[in-house]
Amino acid sequence: MSFLLQKIKLDPNLMMQPRQQEMHKTLRQIMLAFGLWPAEAMDGKEWKWSKMHAVLLHGLFSFLPILDVIYLYNDQTATFNKTCQMYTNVALNLILIIRVLIVRTETYKQLVLKFYKEVHLSNYCFHTDTTMKILHKTERKCYTLFLFVMTLLTLGPIFYSFTPALSNFLNGAFKENSTMELESPVYIALPFDYRRNLKNWCSLVGFYAYLAVGFSYLTLIFDMFMFFYVIHLMSHLEVLVAELSVLSSDKLKLTREEDDAMFDEMKKIINHHISVLNALHLLELVFGPVMLGNYAYDSVACCILLVVLFDWPMGFIAFAVLAVVVFFQLIGESYAMEQLSTSMDGLHRAVCNVSWTGMSKRNKQTYYLLVLCTQKPYVFNAVFVFVNLHNMAAILKSITSYFIWLKTMGSHNN
Repeated sequence: MSFLLQKIKLDPNLMMQPRQQEMHKTLRQIMLAFGLWPAEAMDGKEWKWSKMHAVLLHGLFSFLPILDVIYLYNDQTATFNKTCQMYTNVALNLILIIRVLIVRTETYKQLVLKFYKEVHLSNYCFHTDTTMKILHKTERKCYTLFLFVMTLLTLGPIFYSFTPALSNFLNGAFKENSTMELESPVYIALPFDYRRNLKNWCSLVGFYAYLAVGFSYLTLIFDMFMFFYVIHLMSHLEVLVAELSVLSSDKLKLTREEDDAMFDEMKKIINHHISVLNALHLLELVFGPVMLGNYAYDSVACCILLVVLFDWPMGFIAFAVLAVVVFFQLIGESYAMEQLSTSMDGLHRAVCNVSWTGMSKRNKQTYYLLVLCTQKPYVFNAVFVFVNLHNMAAILKSITSYFIWLKTMGSHNN
């Protein structure tokens, strides 16, 4: 672990060259391997091995829900907890398909390109000591998030894929003359019996371990990139607030040079703010459907996940990391978008606090335009649902209610 931390640590000398940082190099390699990196737009060429692997993996995830549904339809003897586990897998596959479709759109390619060409704060053209401090702080936040996600990516597939093997071992299902059914990490319709045949079961577990790794990386790396994008956008807003401090002046009348300098500064701030708004619009186009899918999953299937999680102890071991990921997405994404809205409001308050009485008529008109540009409140719109803490709280409340109801129903069925 220490070797990995040493390899991907941040280099302060490369803050202005993000793609040379080991963290971003590692991120690119992961995104390339799982079809998340628009190679032609970013590198000027396609990588055939990456494209073939991505097509294979995306095709498997698109086909898996069909096999899940067929198995659910045919298996009428499944226990309540096993049925909940299968419904959880179906729902997870469906929200993954949304990401698979999004990464193939032109808007997604534009977003990745825009992040490295414009949104990453190293691309800001007028760096000062203040903005460099903001850049360093921003990259440290991204680095911390990267380490957290990589930890989840290491633990999640291991616990989820191999917990059934531990359960089978403890139940004696691996014994030579055992008649017990083998527990599996996934239940799908296949032409061979993997619940009583050990060789078939091993083949399925090995195959699903690969799928679990693919699912984890596709989901978490995709969402982590969104967090990177949002963190840098908030840093741009912090830079805008810092820029506004040079506009305030206690003088009753400015000289011509001071007036011209203030006019140029306000034009720079307005253009900077417009670029932030354009980046936000692209963010909504790409991640809006994903956020909607996440909210839909959290509202409908998260309570089922909790039922499986509290199937002590094997359910907890298998689904603990997944539960952390799901609630991290729900709370983290809602909090990030709420903070983005707060940063936009903070920018407007900073604009309103600028002393404008000593400005010329031209600068007052420009300042009025700046006030108009920043006064509209911002809330992230996921197609037709607002992503904020209020809706997050409502979802958590519904999850708790449905979880209690399902546990009660499950205890009666058992």
